[in-house]
Amino acid sequence: MNKLFMDSAFLVKIKKFELRGSNIPVPGKKEVLIRIKNVGICGSDMHYYRYGRIGSTLAKLPYVIGHECAGVVEKNGTGSRKFKPGTRVIVEPAIPCGKCRFCRAGWINLCPAVKFLGTPPISGAYSRYIIMPEQNLIKMPENMSFDEAVMTEPLSVGVHAVNMAGMSSNHSIAIFGCGPIGLCILLIAKAKGVKTIFVTDKLEYKLKLARKMGATYAINPDKTNPVKFIQERTGGLGVNRSFEAAGDIKAMSESIESVYPGGTAVLAGIPVEDNIKFNAHTARRKGVTIKLLRRSNKNTEEAIKLISKYKVNVNPLVTHHFNLADIEKGFKLLSNYSDNVVKIIINP
Repeated sequence: MNKLFMDSAFLVKIKKFELRGSNIPVPGKKEVLIRIKNVGICGSDMHYYRYGRIGSTLAKLPYVIGHECAGVVEKNGTGSRKFKPGTRVIVEPAIPCGKCRFCRAGWINLCPAVKFLGTPPISGAYSRYIIMPEQNLIKMPENMSFDEAVMTEPLSVGVHAVNMAGMSSNHSIAIFGCGPIGLCILLIAKAKGVKTIFVTDKLEYKLKLARKMGATYAINPDKTNPVKFIQERTGGLGVNRSFEAAGDIKAMSESIESVYPGGTAVLAGIPVEDNIKFNAHTARRKGVTIKLLRRSNKNTEEAIKLISKYKVNVNPLVTHHFNLADIEKGFKLLSNYSDNVVKIIINP
């Protein structure tokens, strides 16, 4: 490959990728050129792949998506001195403005002007090279693999979800959906010492993995009513905290119904539908606090620490690897839930 040339996987239409060449970008002031090593397929990427949008955010095709990534510093722009070429780095995908009231209050994930890697109009990481501000890079610990580095992004979302819930070790919890985010929440809960953990999923192989990772009870909602199951094992009250991580309207309703009076339900999944519904009277009478999660919020460092200090093991979540030319095969596999897939890593 010519050193001034690179390949990127463009989503050219719904469920169709095309490998295209372009010039390697040149980093500007306090920017860094990164040679991408690993990129994870996220649930949000699947939304763009299947529907071309997430809510009102449309991907004007052709477009490069992808944001869970890590790589090696290739070149520094003017004024960029923190990372030398060859340094292994994790990419923090959110670039907040740093000036608005939300940024000043510490809620950078809610910044109205935030730029996010792989979210229109910012081109994503399914490419051999990307450019990011130096401030968005974190040096990888020596004992961390590139697979683990990619997993810091979904794990940071799990950290944020647990922080939002205000969870403690004596709480019981329920996680609806055993995809990467749900399983990351499970890992964080175990690391915090939570003893009683209910999980649900329609795929038996995911329930099996959740049990291996420490779930107390694993429920298939196609076979067992999860709300009834949870209530029967909690004295009719329900769990202290629940997390919906499937992006499914029914699961969202069930997660709210499964919470005990005064408890908290965190809705972390991204639904296809623009509107969700639940039994308002059930939630009102129990005084349930309902919180909706948006990405992470300055939790990448904590996720890195949890992995590098061996507090959590994210490696069982990574089930498949594909090169950039075969990215469509990876998306099809994940879309069909084939071959016991959980997390797919793309290797540009």
